[in-house]
Amino acid sequence: MGITEGGIDRREFLALAGVTTASLYLAGCGFSSAPQAPTEIQVLRFLNVSSILTGFAGDLPRDPAASYFTALSALGLQCTPTDFLNAAYGPYGAPLSMDDLRTRGALALPGADEFVRQVNGAWWSGIVPTPDGRLEVVTFEDALAFKVVHPGTECLGTVGSWSVPGEGMA
Repeated sequence: MGITEGGIDRREFLALAGVTTASLYLAGCGFSSAPQAPTEIQVLRFLNVSSILTGFAGDLPRDPAASYFTALSALGLQCTPTDFLNAAYGPYGAPLSMDDLRTRGALALPGADEFVRQVNGAWWSGIVPTPDGRLEVVTFEDALAFKVVHPGTECLGTVGSWSVPGEGMA
């Protein structure tokens, strides 16, 4: 019995199911192109590598790390966060310095320069670019510019205090 006759047999059903599945796979239907949220290990590694790349001596705030990782993954950079972390860690374990990143080849990856700029931009400003060219605020409180350059205030500083470099810039 054929499809046009009101029903299909098992062989026709399986063939139709195979063609439908293959069509959906090839067309990308039902598959999200949005980056997956990073794993716990990826977040911890991203925090470690980010502290090296930003030159921030203290512990980076954990809260925005996953958002930065996800946003940078969505940008379509030639060197993705995952690529960079894989090269930075490799079989050696956690990198401790820029020399480690250089020796392990992470800084030599195609597109690594742009990746490093984007990581620094995100951490220092608290803002990340989106794939459609907009800017998205992830945090103000945890942006390094407000932690290092000028201490937080509630408009209690002296007039003109922002016109001179903060302690992180001296």
